[in-house]
Amino acid sequence: MGRFLSPDSIANDWELASPQTWNRYMYARNNPLIFVDPDGAAVELLGDQKHRQQELEALQKAVGNKDAASRLYINEVKDGDNTRYFVGIKGDVKDFEGLSGSAKDLGGLVQDKQVVEFGLTNRDLSKWGGAATFDKGEDGGRNQNVRVLVNPEQVGDIAAYTLCCTPIGQMRFAGQETKPVWDIETLTPGIAIWHEFGHAWAGIHGRGVGPGSFSESVGWENRMREQVYGPLGPNNAPRTKE
Repeated sequence: MGRFLSPDSIANDWELASPQTWNRYMYARNNPLIFVDPDGAAVELLGDQKHRQQELEALQKAVGNKDAASRLYINEVKDGDNTRYFVGIKGDVKDFEGLSGSAKDLGGLVQDKQVVEFGLTNRDLSKWGGAATFDKGEDGGRNQNVRVLVNPEQVGDIAAYTLCCTPIGQMRFAGQETKPVWDIETLTPGIAIWHEFGHAWAGIHGRGVGPGSFSESVGWENRMREQVYGPLGPNNAPRTKE
């Protein structure tokens, strides 16, 4: 039809100086070939100020590049009477995405119009190995968007041990039937976050966060494993199964 059929749900401070954007159905001034949505309001940070800062720092560490890390900030967005907090990227997003593989992944999430909620938590997520992705409404009805939660302590204590040191975990990686077996590097919070972001990416693109998202979750995790530990192979076994 040549028109966006859903309104932009996020009100932005920058719109006050640009009346052409007041129309909620005019994404990028109806000219997405020239303009992009400068707000980048797609990865929403959860919790109080302390938690949001920790979440930002986790993402800054995960992008694996000092320049990329310095360009991430907490973007405060007015939504009616409320304030919401999103990951912002300073400067040109395409330049940011070129700084590392994980920066490219994060840039894609940030630019997507579907919101992904992200939080570091001390909630008991042991049922999921310390990290979980919930589809809309699945986190006890508390989430209006796809939600990623990571408990860093449980990731280190439960998931990391299970994956590298138990038969059921080892069978999820390549090279475990060869001699010598391929090394399985430990699961870090950053790798766990990227694994869950893979689920979230599938979720916001209509494939759900369950079995239909396994290829994305494994792919995102392996890209982070390669960034953290070096080339995938005998010294850094790639994950092959959920």
